[in-house]
Amino acid sequence: MPDSPTALMVTTSTGVTFLKSTLAAGIVGLFIQGLEIGLVITQFSTWLTRTEHKERHLLSIIAFFVTAVGFLQTGIYFSTIWRIYVDNFGRFVVGTWAEKVHVLLTTAIAAPVQSLLISRCFNILPENLRPYIIIPLVLLLLGSIVLSILVTAGMLLPSFIGGPPNGSPPVWPPFLLYLTFPTVLDMVLCYILFNYLTQTRKKVFEKEKRRGIGRLITNVWQSAIPPTLCSVGVVITYLATHRFLPRSRQLWYPTLQAMTGKLYVLSLLHNLNVRTLFAGEETEETTGDRSLTLPAINYTHTSGLDPHDVHQPAHDFLSVTPRDEEDPS
Repeated sequence: MPDSPTALMVTTSTGVTFLKSTLAAGIVGLFIQGLEIGLVITQFSTWLTRTEHKERHLLSIIAFFVTAVGFLQTGIYFSTIWRIYVDNFGRFVVGTWAEKVHVLLTTAIAAPVQSLLISRCFNILPENLRPYIIIPLVLLLLGSIVLSILVTAGMLLPSFIGGPPNGSPPVWPPFLLYLTFPTVLDMVLCYILFNYLTQTRKKVFEKEKRRGIGRLITNVWQSAIPPTLCSVGVVITYLATHRFLPRSRQLWYPTLQAMTGKLYVLSLLHNLNVRTLFAGEETEETTGDRSLTLPAINYTHTSGLDPHDVHQPAHDFLSVTPRDEEDPS
């Protein structure tokens, strides 16, 4: 069980040192997180430029919060790399309290983003299905928050150092559950959004509307899939390291876990930027001498389970609150 994004295991009985186990993952994580934080700066500055302070207060607060936590998490990761590989020459050191709260920081980023996606699913699901789908999703979200608190509390105990002096630490059930809950939640949310948009597109024949829905599907691919795949990768590599391939001694899951937080930040900022485009504002993308402007389209809920059609602007699909008025058309 890790006590920091990189410091997780001491020298093993087979002679594979902590340095050999973590150096490759640490360098890769340093490079990728540098790229991620650059993308976060780009997306955040784009959002500030396009919104012109017209965004809803709740969305603005969430955007500022997750971005700030993302910067904090990245700063802690960089300082951890320096402390382990420069100050201590790659030797195992017990993590500081700042490094031990990385689980809580990741949840602080993921939970608001997942909450927004749950609210989107609530708005697009038929009323007769909402209790059976939304309640389990909310329970998964609450469970991941509670587990992150319990795991962080366990890491902060003075007796916790990250693993036994010999061999790979065994699977820690609370930590495994903490990894599994948000992963399952992300997968279900992606399925609901993809299913809704693809079913909607099948029932729409106007070229412009199909084009708009196709861009919404692309947006889901670009924003929701990366953190979901990274979360799945964390679970797989954690089980592989501590259960199925304990002799491999290659510790990649802490690096993947540290990358996941920034992917959630990018997911939210990308959604906000695309939502602004679908609201009809001019984009910075150009084709030749023409500016590319996305139209605000309407599409119909076509799940086949709701007897009434629900019309909704495409940019509202990415907003945080339900529509105030129905489209009279």
